[in-house]
Amino acid sequence: MSVQRRSANSRDGIVGLQNLGNTCYMNSSLQCLSNTFELTKFFLESRFQFISELAVKNVLGTEGRLVMAYAKLVNEMWNMNQSTVAPSMFKRILGEYAPIFAGYGQHDSHECINTILDLMGEDLYRKGKKPYVEIEEKPD
Repeated sequence: MSVQRRSANSRDGIVGLQNLGNTCYMNSSLQCLSNTFELTKFFLESRFQFISELAVKNVLGTEGRLVMAYAKLVNEMWNMNQSTVAPSMFKRILGEYAPIFAGYGQHDSHECINTILDLMGEDLYRKGKKPYVEIEEKPD
């Protein structure tokens, strides 16, 4: 994945996200995440150095695909001179790993943010393979 250089006229995150068809819930989620300073700083300043650290074999993640799509989207939002960006690739990958978001129905932004953070957290998990732990159900 290539890193685009910061445009002299970059928009610094002040960018609209195109509605792909009832995707306002996802767009508002992405705007919130994009304006979370520490998260955006990680993706903009690391210059994709985290690629070698992706937990691509973590069965709970997306093989690094969602993280890469998010990194590309954040780069477009913060470093380019576009007034709007289409999060098409991000939405397609999110829908592959979270089928509830695969179509174009309306959803809750809170659920979308939780799903995105859960999947990206699994992709960036750095401690090797997670152990399987069976939880015992307690009788009521």
